[in-house]
Amino acid sequence: MVCEEVPRLFADPCFARVAAGAGKALTGVGLQLVLLTVPATADYQGPVVRFLDGGHVDGALVIGMHGRRPLDLGRLGIPVVFGGRPVRGREPGRFSSVDVDNRGGSRRATQRFLDAGRRTVATIAGPQDMTAGVDRLLGYRQAVSGAGHGDRGLVVFGDFGQASGEHATARLLDRRPNVDAIFAASDMMAIGALRALRRAGRRVPGDVAVIGFDDLPIGRRTDPPLTTVRQPIEAMGARMTDELPAMLGGSAGPRRAVLDTELVARAPRADAVPSGEGSPEGTDVVSVAASGLPAATAAGRTGRSRWGSCPGRGTAGSTDRWSWSGRGWCGPGHRG
Repeated sequence: MVCEEVPRLFADPCFARVAAGAGKALTGVGLQLVLLTVPATADYQGPVVRFLDGGHVDGALVIGMHGRRPLDLGRLGIPVVFGGRPVRGREPGRFSSVDVDNRGGSRRATQRFLDAGRRTVATIAGPQDMTAGVDRLLGYRQAVSGAGHGDRGLVVFGDFGQASGEHATARLLDRRPNVDAIFAASDMMAIGALRALRRAGRRVPGDVAVIGFDDLPIGRRTDPPLTTVRQPIEAMGARMTDELPAMLGGSAGPRRAVLDTELVARAPRADAVPSGEGSPEGTDVVSVAASGLPAATAAGRTGRSRWGSCPGRGTAGSTDRWSWSGRGWCGPGHRG
């Protein structure tokens, strides 16, 4: 498996999960996965190509490569499978690839904001020399243009890492302080966005809603839990290895597979209405039955408390409701 230089390999959780999926699949057929990192040197290509062309491996799985540092793989006498569509200039028809529906996933995430009435929807896009970054930005643009929007000032860029998401959000707030939704092209950039929004005093999702992309485990532990687009990362690694046997035997030519993505909504809802509309202070209100929280006295008036706006005591017969204030759940009987 050929991948980025060592620092990026260990910093990006997606790479590790793709490698895990590929390694498990290869072990099942008695093969061993070898990780080959591309050195960050001027002659980065020489050592990699010489190793691949030296009879040491039967095939190559290539993941996470940037277009600005292409590898000359066309002359290799082994099958090559890309994780993600090959970037422009690599003659995509010559190599097999396994990709995910980046464009459709980002379009659905952005559309979720628009359907909920968010008016100023921004994106933190990924690197534009990687097809995942290009396709996720394209999906966002398709959604906003379809809704009659198209402000270029709402597009900022990162490198898929947390720090870049934090810095990009700070720039975005300076440029467009009225932003009320952010689609981040990776979960790590979304986590960076949450940090920047908290530092700026913006509530999530009351003031600004955030959706990420990847469905990394850490997204379930953020505050609030991160709504995201799930991509089947381990399955992608396994599918890449599935393409190799037929190519090794010469019975199949280059093929392209695209795996589905899925929008994973977590409480509080990422598409909660903006502040001042619907739920008190823009909080997301859910029924007790849906939340799984214990039943309490009926909800009626809205009170103020250290937890933000929350339902107070009401009259018998009204519906029990709980809400997320941005710092915790509050519910019926909580006095303001």
